[in-house]
Amino acid sequence: MMQPSNLRGALNEVSLRCVLLALFLSIGCEAQSDLALVSTMKGIWSSLNGSSQYWTGNNVCNSTDYNGITCDRTSSYPTSFVFNALNSSSIKLTGSFPPQIGLLTNLTRLDLGSNQLSGSILPSICDLTGLTYIDLSRNLFNGSLPSCLGQLYHLKSLILDTNRLSGSVPRSIANLTSLSQCNLGTNPSLCFPWNVSSICGTTVSNKCASSASLVATMKSIWTTLGGPTQYWKGNQTCNPADYIGVTCDSTASYPVSIVYNPQSDTSLTKLTGRLSPLIGSLSNLTKIDLGINLITGIIPSTICNLTQLTSLDLGFSSITGGLPSCMGTSNLQMVDLFFGGVSANNSILDVIYLSKTSLSGPFPSCITNSLVNLVGLNLGRTALNGSIPDSICNLTGLDYLNLGTAQFSGTIPSCLDRLSNLNSLFLDTNQLSGSVPRSIANLTRLSQCNLGTNPSLCFPWNVSSICGTTVSNKCASSASLVATMKSIWTTLGGPSQYWRGNQICNSTDYIGVTCDPSFTYPVSISTGEFTKTITFNGTLSPLIGDLVNLTRLSLISSFNRFGLYGSITPSICNLTQLYVLELSGNGLTGVIPDCIGTDLVQLTSLVLNTSSLNGTIPDSICNLNQLSTLDLGASHLSGSIPPCIVNLPRLRNLYLDDNHLTGSVSTFSNSPLVNCKLDNNPSLCYPLGWSSICSGRTTDSSICPTTKIPTGTILTPAQAEIVLNNGLSGDVYIETASFVSAVISAVLKNATSFSYNHPEVSIRVQTYDTYDDSIVYTQITNSSISVTLPSSVTTSPKVSVALTSIAYNPFLSIYNESIYSTVTGVSLYGQNGTEINVRDIKDTINITMGIIQHIPSEHYAVCQYWNETSDQWSREGLRLVVDDNVTVCQTSHLTNFSIGVQKIVARSAPVVDESAPAPREDGKKTMIIIIVASCAAGAVILILIFDMRGGNEELEEKVEWIEKVHTGETTVWKALHNGTNTVAVKKVDRDLRKLIGEATRLKTLHHPNIVLYLGQNSSEKWMMTEWMSEGDLFSYSLRNSVSPFIFQIGRDISQAMSYVAEQNLVHTMLTPHHILLQETEFTMVAKVGSFGSCVSDGSRSDKKEGHTAPEVIEDGIQRTSADVWSFGLLLSFIISDGKNSESQVYGQRKSKKRVSTVRAETEWEATIKSLVRDCTDVKVANRPTFKDMAKKLMRKAEETRKEKWMEDEVDHYGMQE
Repeated sequence: MMQPSNLRGALNEVSLRCVLLALFLSIGCEAQSDLALVSTMKGIWSSLNGSSQYWTGNNVCNSTDYNGITCDRTSSYPTSFVFNALNSSSIKLTGSFPPQIGLLTNLTRLDLGSNQLSGSILPSICDLTGLTYIDLSRNLFNGSLPSCLGQLYHLKSLILDTNRLSGSVPRSIANLTSLSQCNLGTNPSLCFPWNVSSICGTTVSNKCASSASLVATMKSIWTTLGGPTQYWKGNQTCNPADYIGVTCDSTASYPVSIVYNPQSDTSLTKLTGRLSPLIGSLSNLTKIDLGINLITGIIPSTICNLTQLTSLDLGFSSITGGLPSCMGTSNLQMVDLFFGGVSANNSILDVIYLSKTSLSGPFPSCITNSLVNLVGLNLGRTALNGSIPDSICNLTGLDYLNLGTAQFSGTIPSCLDRLSNLNSLFLDTNQLSGSVPRSIANLTRLSQCNLGTNPSLCFPWNVSSICGTTVSNKCASSASLVATMKSIWTTLGGPSQYWRGNQICNSTDYIGVTCDPSFTYPVSISTGEFTKTITFNGTLSPLIGDLVNLTRLSLISSFNRFGLYGSITPSICNLTQLYVLELSGNGLTGVIPDCIGTDLVQLTSLVLNTSSLNGTIPDSICNLNQLSTLDLGASHLSGSIPPCIVNLPRLRNLYLDDNHLTGSVSTFSNSPLVNCKLDNNPSLCYPLGWSSICSGRTTDSSICPTTKIPTGTILTPAQAEIVLNNGLSGDVYIETASFVSAVISAVLKNATSFSYNHPEVSIRVQTYDTYDDSIVYTQITNSSISVTLPSSVTTSPKVSVALTSIAYNPFLSIYNESIYSTVTGVSLYGQNGTEINVRDIKDTINITMGIIQHIPSEHYAVCQYWNETSDQWSREGLRLVVDDNVTVCQTSHLTNFSIGVQKIVARSAPVVDESAPAPREDGKKTMIIIIVASCAAGAVILILIFDMRGGNEELEEKVEWIEKVHTGETTVWKALHNGTNTVAVKKVDRDLRKLIGEATRLKTLHHPNIVLYLGQNSSEKWMMTEWMSEGDLFSYSLRNSVSPFIFQIGRDISQAMSYVAEQNLVHTMLTPHHILLQETEFTMVAKVGSFGSCVSDGSRSDKKEGHTAPEVIEDGIQRTSADVWSFGLLLSFIISDGKNSESQVYGQRKSKKRVSTVRAETEWEATIKSLVRDCTDVKVANRPTFKDMAKKLMRKAEETRKEKWMEDEVDHYGMQE
């Protein structure tokens, strides 16, 4: 055995090692405060508008970071906050009093003097009950002082001088016995209550006057009462020396009592006037004692405004008339009109005895409505009948109540327990029925009672005796309710020894059931506390919906038992009074009924966790404005979290963890949440800069895809790569160029370099010092694309150069221009990611565009830049240089660049003017369009001649009718105009007005994807447009497959309809029959025609064709969104080559009302499938705009064109080395 001395040595050695180990572990570890405390401190600093250089770390007790903070000895929490600009060189705080200050409950000193803080001093300061020192002087605080300041019992110093405080100093400050130093001076609008003579040992003189209106009211009341003129004449109504008999509230603000009784004070002169109606404006009065006076007149009805009045004494007066009817529902406990002249039917009697009379009819309502101070009421042995009114419970002073031996029927009022003074109760020998109120057993003073000889009266099961007499006639629950409860229990699979008697409110038998106070029906079913003894093995019966008075339903199973199975019955939504619904720990399946959110609007707690529920969280949950706890965790729920959950005003606890939820998580920044768990939802993502009380995955990999980067966003290179991948790979269209630019700006706030490579976008960002005159060169990794910038490009000592390459044309333009290279962007950034505008520099910027291999024949390459003003590619000021087969664009400004083409102009003999027609004598102009078409045999020059005519003039030239191509309400011809060019002519037989309307509309529309109007002839009833060789889309689809052209046709139509929508027009007939096609060398061009049914947005239309949107069928109003619906059907027609079921709508004369979106086939291309579903969403607000769709389809069309190039050629732009 070890000796004691050796044992002590061993212990000392062990202790030393532990100390050394602790010291070793602490080296390099910076202390950190609790995160909630750090958040509170930063919130306080933000409210104070403090400088960002302070209060920045995570250790609030580090006085270097948290200037002015002193903590306790353990450095756990702040005990002193001193930021007094008078005593330091710090800048002044200019914010407001922080509401979060009340969370620093250990503060003993608060000194924010000599700053420029404004606003009110908030009541949260009173939460700092340990404060001994407060200095808020020499600021700009205004408003009144918090009345709770008197609760700071430890306060020794209170310095609030030199502010703009107003109102009355709280009377409670005089109770601060420890206060030895105070200064409230230099607050011109601050005053003291009349009954505060000194504070901190200093006499105060600036006493508060009552409001002018209150003073005027009081003086008028006194004059009407005929009071002596030496009283009630000052401006401080709470001064009892002046306003004799008046007692005010504790703040000396308003009167609560008026007592002027000459019997108790013989020196008083009796009042001889009347009670003024103005007495009703003193709404805070609780007592009026004007007894033993000579007051005359009536009691004014305005006395009913005194809802807090409990005592009215006008005894021994000459008051006449009746009591105001409202006094039967007042709070009066004592009314004394003794020897008054009030009429008999409303006299204030103590006892009424009317027994053994011939009194008949219903219970006299005037007794319970007016005579609320009765102590005895005997209406026994009368012929009174009907029910005993609930208003009898107003007579709370009753000691004796006899209604026996009469003809009363119905139930006994359940409120009788309010008659707590009742000593005798006789209700015998009547025809009363139902259950005796359980509450009667609470009348502890009841010593004498008789409820006998009421054959239909019974007693609740748990009332064994009353007035010392044992009762035997126990009430059974209704047979139907008993049957319902037993059936529910059987379906739940509950143990057979429970829920089997005929008294459902017997909690020993009906375990977990609580009934209403009358023990008539269940209001709560809760088996949570019996989970160890009760195991369910069944389903939730639909009969549960019959228990409509339930306020709580809690069928919690012991975890891992999973007693209940099956779905949640929709009948549960009949329980509209439910406050709590808890079904956790069961094996419930199916979806959460949507009606829970629409019908159970009183729910405060919804707990369905640890189940097998699937489907989505219904949006209707957001209707539950009373909800405090929502627990759907550990289930199989999917879909997104409804964003509206953040708006639930009372939600404190949210548990959605361990599900399969997807989509973006809201920030919950303004939510009152206290507890929140979102863990273990792998597909949830979090917006940029997401910060919330909720726990969950917040790693870079869980950042949500976004189409916009908020201003001020800071990204690490790793985050930027994720954001770019999400944005470029998502289905939602993004404005690629501006999106990439925003990402670069966000990265440069955090890093000096960044590289990114994607099949569609490549980025290279590098920061350079520019102290010398050397040029700046940047190149995209693994690419020949680069930029060389001269030193004259900027005067900044350090710049960041961003070089981007986009593999498609990201800019939307109505000109449908083609480009033949990547789009290369060059931008210059200063510090903190601020872009520098580079324009008109003296030296040349060289941008290497790579090797350009694909240029159409008869064309040559040109450099061009994107002109944001005109939304098109421009070439002014650019020069193209080819150096060793590499194309270089030279420029004097920075933006986005690409390679376009220019047609080679033939240098043969010029076109002779003689080939043009001679000028017309009528002064009308002629337009000549010269088209040079390339073919194998050479160039063919076509000269098309058109008249430039006024809007209302008509064509008179020769029209040669070649072929009739369509017959119907209108006839369409292929024709030759003046023997020169092929045109389309639409001809009508009858409805000329509609044709002229279409022509008038069409010639105002100018877009490359709207069929071109050429003229009209009213006398011959025809209109001429350009000829589209492939005819309409519907007819073309009968001969050919149109699905390969889905993106080109979709792009053209959406661009045209975007233009139409901008004109506030609705086409109304956007179908395959009215889309015209023209096949070119490279692709298919689509144009929108047939504007005969076009109307203004918001117009009423009775047209209901097969393609008509459901809301138009419903309300008859045409809107742009209806064209979007038609466009969705059109896309489904094209992608299916007109063979899907939805395409049959084009053969219907009338539209069928739809209740769901168009069914998208699984094999359809993802973008088109998404567009079809979105366009045909029955919720109009969810449909996309034509502009958004045009951008997306333009991008997909460009990708399709590039893929077609790649089939024949590789590395068109020199991207690979």
